[in-house]
Amino acid sequence: MIYKIKKISWVIYPFSAFVLSFWSWRIFENNLFIFFISFILTILFFLTLLNHSTNTLVKIVFLITFVIMTFSVFPKHLDKSLWEKSVLDTMQINTRRSFYPFPFGVVFQNKYAESLNKYENNFSTLLDINFYFFASHPRERVGIEEFEKYSPLFLPFLIFGLIKVVKNKFTLISVLLILTVAAFIDSKYILGPVLVFPIFTAILAIGEKTIVSSIRH
Repeated sequence: MIYKIKKISWVIYPFSAFVLSFWSWRIFENNLFIFFISFILTILFFLTLLNHSTNTLVKIVFLITFVIMTFSVFPKHLDKSLWEKSVLDTMQINTRRSFYPFPFGVVFQNKYAESLNKYENNFSTLLDINFYFFASHPRERVGIEEFEKYSPLFLPFLIFGLIKVVKNKFTLISVLLILTVAAFIDSKYILGPVLVFPIFTAILAIGEKTIVSSIRH
């Protein structure tokens, strides 16, 4: 009985991390479906991080739920600038190409290189702590509504959470794959790269549990 109560109490950590994040309420105001599915994913990933021997069924349910969430965001909010080039983009590519000696301009400055560069920028943004805790300050992007995803007070929780889970291969592969997919989301999307929200929230919750457990003992 005590064991069951203890297991139920673990849900408090992902629940509190989810509810107290600014990001969750922005999602709630704009898309209830994504709000609820994000909560489910947060709980599932938290349980997986908490017990690396979590049964295969939990991981399968997590994967299926993540796929559902992905298709609820794609293709409407894909970053189309990754493959569709405006007249201005084409002019910039041609201008930059002129600075390279032949034939290197064609090799290093073309629409494919430009697409790769934009994708790299999207991906690097997802790795920026300021993006989550300080609304990208001081590197705010022009034409994009930056918003704070989590309170800066939660930053220690994320750091402790990352330290706790970084050695697990399943965690690293999961986070890397999700970041890779999330980098295709349009940076102007009102909810931001919402696919990473459950993952970072679950890791933050692990950090919260780690700190609380250390204080208790």
